[in-house]
Amino acid sequence: MAVHMTAKSFVGMEIRRAREAQKMSRAKLAKTVLVSESLVAAWETGRQAIRPEHIRELIGVLKFDAEMIERIVTELVNGEGVPEWEGRWLAAEKLATSLWSFETTLVNGLLQSPEYAQTVLSSDELIKERLERQQRVLAGDSKPTLVALMDESILRRKVGSAETMAAQLEFLADCAICDNVFIHIVPMDCGICSKFSTPFLIATLDDGRNVAYTDGAISGEVIERPEDIAALRKMFELFRADALRQNETVELIRKVAQQWME
Repeated sequence: MAVHMTAKSFVGMEIRRAREAQKMSRAKLAKTVLVSESLVAAWETGRQAIRPEHIRELIGVLKFDAEMIERIVTELVNGEGVPEWEGRWLAAEKLATSLWSFETTLVNGLLQSPEYAQTVLSSDELIKERLERQQRVLAGDSKPTLVALMDESILRRKVGSAETMAAQLEFLADCAICDNVFIHIVPMDCGICSKFSTPFLIATLDDGRNVAYTDGAISGEVIERPEDIAALRKMFELFRADALRQNETVELIRKVAQQWME
């Protein structure tokens, strides 16, 4: 997958250049605009978009071309969330040899039954796209290995009707039979649940590189920095250490599916 510069990355690069031109440290810039140094680092590396109030502060401190920066952020950065998901992550997923998924709220889209997907998604087009992605991963010619780690509460959180939930869990248990799918449930009584954060996915591409996707409340973000991906992998392994084994997971899934039918 070709790496390209996003609007967030471009703005971040310009912030870094302007800061360095004034021989200003990240810490000093952070103090001046009343934010954390880690937030400045996130701006400069394109990992986080800049809020309007911070743009105005930066323009004053770094002597940017105000109209240019505001135009870039308004017209490009703020509209980049959906294309980034549809473009960069889906391109990475197609090249993936392995996928690691961590979910806390909903069943991973690649493992959703049609009825469950219809409840979650807003249009027939999105449902069709999801099921096509699922078919490629679960039954395509070059099936990647999918390791799906999920919080137990997902099995018990009602999405649609009780019948929808029962069908979804039976579908999930059937997916676990696939030789390239490994599903592990983290029980709700595990202490590690207090460490849960946002859902995320990690893909290992066919050229050996890793790409990750984190799912936010408003928009997602594709991550390519090795140190950030390493941190996500560490979190994934930490959570998986307390998860049930595959056979125990399938047994629990079928048990809860039966409970939805009672």
